[in-house]
Amino acid sequence: MIIGWIDSFNVGESISFLIAVRLIRLIRLISLIKVRNVVFLVNLGITLAGFNIFNLLCMQNNKPKLLKTILTITGSDSTGGSGVQADIRTIATLGGYAVSAVTSVTVQNTLGIQAFYDLPAEIVRGQIEAIINDMQPDTVKVGMIRTIETLAVVVDALLKYRPHHIIYDPIVTASNGDRLMTDDVITQIRCRLLPLCSLVILREGEAERIFDCSSLKGEGRRTVRSFVLDDPLQHGLANSFSSALAVYLSQDEPMDEALQHAREYVRTLVARKSDISGRSSQLYNEFLEAVQLHYHTNRDVAFYADCLNVSPRYLSQVAHRISGKSPKCIIDHTLAEALACQLRTTQKTIQEIAYEHGFASQAQFSKFFKKQMGQTPSEWRRPKKDLPQPLQRRGEPNGMLVGYRFVRSWI
Repeated sequence: MIIGWIDSFNVGESISFLIAVRLIRLIRLISLIKVRNVVFLVNLGITLAGFNIFNLLCMQNNKPKLLKTILTITGSDSTGGSGVQADIRTIATLGGYAVSAVTSVTVQNTLGIQAFYDLPAEIVRGQIEAIINDMQPDTVKVGMIRTIETLAVVVDALLKYRPHHIIYDPIVTASNGDRLMTDDVITQIRCRLLPLCSLVILREGEAERIFDCSSLKGEGRRTVRSFVLDDPLQHGLANSFSSALAVYLSQDEPMDEALQHAREYVRTLVARKSDISGRSSQLYNEFLEAVQLHYHTNRDVAFYADCLNVSPRYLSQVAHRISGKSPKCIIDHTLAEALACQLRTTQKTIQEIAYEHGFASQAQFSKFFKKQMGQTPSEWRRPKKDLPQPLQRRGEPNGMLVGYRFVRSWI
């Protein structure tokens, strides 16, 4: 019967029960040593006291915890490293209840954003009103706003519902440096959104120059407060900082204390050298290996992408990120170096070499080779003419020309 009763408790109650039982045993042991002649009465009293303690602990655990609702208005990041996905994760981790309104959907991966779809302003309005009317969040975090129409909807909602805290984390540029907002949107944000904010999170050298909150006045002529992130945070950490700050403010912490706690939270996050970054390096190396195997028969980027089971677009992103060159450039350069070596070390005719490597004609081969190496195959094969080169006397400063010698060289 007691076992069945215990099984009905939740985990918190079970822990409390174990604490109470241990306390009872300890007190009973002491009582047995000190008061042997009234063991029964003492045991009975202690048992009743222990159950009272147990009940108090259970009541404490059963008190409903009031989760503060926090609304995040921002874009979607399909990698989960930033955007609404990261906001929800951070808010839930720190004990808040996250609700959201999505402003934009991005096509992106860890190598950057490829495309946007900005949701219609009325859809954004519908999301915000549905959440605020029902959930009544008193803290709102605003992130990606890319259009004037969406900005108008957000500002109207904030003016109508008056949340207690408004945190704005401007998303001005993507992690790859692409600009995400036009000058018109930035101007409207300065005039309409920033004066409503409790705090604006700025990144050093980027949004600070654009928004310059020191010159802005909020409601009641107060200066809009800003906080500058003075270190370049990797993708998503600035997002986590602003989300954490929203949670701490919703828990009625003073602004300075909330800022400190948000910074401490970000420091605890593991600096993710992303497995994805490792994946990029691995993929790039596999691409180079595939090029070495197939460059003499295939120069098509799609062929190598198929070999690696990725899209040509993703392969191009990885190659650009790591080497600064396109896959096509890498393939052609590898082929050109092999052709140059063959022209120098074999007696095969230029035409034979051209056909061996899949060129339709010697003319096509010559055009390709000259573009890559700066010379035609025939010029590359011929030894250079005698070239004058400067001589130096012993004891003369470097670079002083005192004569010439002639060197016959081969390239």
